[in-house]
Amino acid sequence: AFLQQSGGVSVKILEAYSGVLTDQVRSGELDFAIVPSFALPAGLQAKRIATNREMLVTRAGRTGRHLQPVRLSDLGPLDVVLPGPLNTRRQTLEGYFATNAVDIRNRLELDAMMATLEFIAESDWAAVLPAILLANDGDGARYEIRPLDDPPLRSDFVLIEPARSAMKPGARLLSELLMQETLRITALMPQ
Repeated sequence: AFLQQSGGVSVKILEAYSGVLTDQVRSGELDFAIVPSFALPAGLQAKRIATNREMLVTRAGRTGRHLQPVRLSDLGPLDVVLPGPLNTRRQTLEGYFATNAVDIRNRLELDAMMATLEFIAESDWAAVLPAILLANDGDGARYEIRPLDDPPLRSDFVLIEPARSAMKPGARLLSELLMQETLRITALMPQ
């Protein structure tokens, strides 16, 4: 849809830590970024896009309970893939594990989402990821996806942009289409 409506605008999409993306938006290298919600530094403004349920993700068929809620403290020692310590999500997940007596046996740090998903699909390790990342696997063919429950964990995602300058038309169009698609995908997964 963007390519049809943009009139040949050049696009650069970057996957990185929210801190890196935030710095690049502040410096003008990026027009905007979509990141987990956090305390904004001066010079930026944020617009909430969606709240997303966090899911335990394992290889397909691991327990036969695809899409059934799970209480992590009931699972015993887990081997978990996590983002590095500088990632905003890492702090949230470690807080959830500590607060809810989740027994973590091993932690593996991976900061590339595709590598994380491939590793999970081919091993007995698990990850906790936002539902929106897993919407294409709602049938459980590649991953077993289970909403965290008792208590649930949700993450807010925001679009950040410079506070003092208007977004370029191409960037504005892309951001609007991404927000619409995020809402559409979010509606497909358990909340």
